[in-house]
This record gives sequence, structure tokens and C-alpha cells, in this order.
Amino acid sequence: MQAFLARQYPATEVRSHSHFIGIAAQALSDPGDDDILNSLIRDADLVIDGSASHGVTTLLDDRCRSAAVPLISLSATPTLEGGTVVRHVRESGCPNCLLHAWHKHEIEPPPGQDAGDEALTQPAGCSERTFTGADYDLQELSLQAVRLAIDTLSGKADDGSVVQTLSFVDDERARCPPRWRVDPLPKHPDCRGGH
Repeated sequence: MQAFLARQYPATEVRSHSHFIGIAAQALSDPGDDDILNSLIRDADLVIDGSASHGVTTLLDDRCRSAAVPLISLSATPTLEGGTVVRHVRESGCPNCLLHAWHKHEIEPPPGQDAGDEALTQPAGCSERTFTGADYDLQELSLQAVRLAIDTLSGKADDGSVVQTLSFVDDERARCPPRWRVDPLPKHPDCRGGH
């Protein structure tokens, strides 16, 4: 990835960091998650999370809030009927605020969010269930994350947390052109998060 980015964007300085979040250090002298994340985030203007893991997003959000660095997370639903691009900022809603807002029907979740395990597959040799999807659908989320990142870094975006929800299906769940909905994400009164 580092070589590809350097070739495609020669005016960009690319620095890679070989570290897997959640893996125990090999030796006591090896840096752990906290050391690596705090170092990387401290030097960042923006963090983008494409892990589609609530646990990883919550961890990154906590570190980003401490450093006053915006976090953008993006993920597709298991059915690939939709997805979200979310910007979290220090003085506004966190990943758990979003869960509360979805649960209380204050923000409509993306289509397919409630799909059960039957929407997932477990490839041979893999320890986790996953979804299958097409690159062209996931690109829609990636492109919107880039747009939101540019707006955030250039100061053209509002200051608060925001949820951008993508839908590839209409009200009858028939395939349709991509539709976006934007909702503010304030701190939720039921959230006991660290914001």
C-alpha cells in the first residue's frame, strides 16, 4: 500500500506502521496499542476508520477525542443495502450516541442494519463471519468518506458530529440509485460515554 500510494501521489509523504490493533506485544519492549495509537493520532489532522468494527471505532474515538482530532468511520450493512459515513468530533456525539439514536428511532439506521446472521457467511478457514459485497457498492461509501474528509479538513463542514446514511434500496427494498440522508449527531442524553 505504501509503494502504491507513493507511485500514485508522488508529492505525498507516505509513512507505514506495521501494527495490528489488539495483538499482544511480542516482547515487553514492543510498543502496545496505546503507544502506537497515541503517537499516530497526536500527529494527525484527521483519522479515518474503515474497520466496520464498533469496538475499534469506539477505541479510536476515545483516543481522537483526547487529542481533539476528528474521526471519520465508514461501514456497509451486512446486506449491502446501505451503510454510513460518520464524523465524530470532541464536543459532539460518539459511536455509542449513534447506537442510542438508532435504538430510540431518532436517526434512521441504514437499510440492512438489522440483518441477522443469515446475511453473513463464514469462509473456509476464517474464524469470523463476514458479508460478501461488490467493490462498486463499497466505493460509494469510500468516495463519500473522502468528500467528508476534505470538507472537514478545509473547514467547509459543520463543526459537530454528523451521520451520512446511504441507501441502495427504496421503501419496498427494491434496488435504486444511491440515496444519502444527513443527520446531526449530538451527544445523546442516555450515553454514558467519555465525552
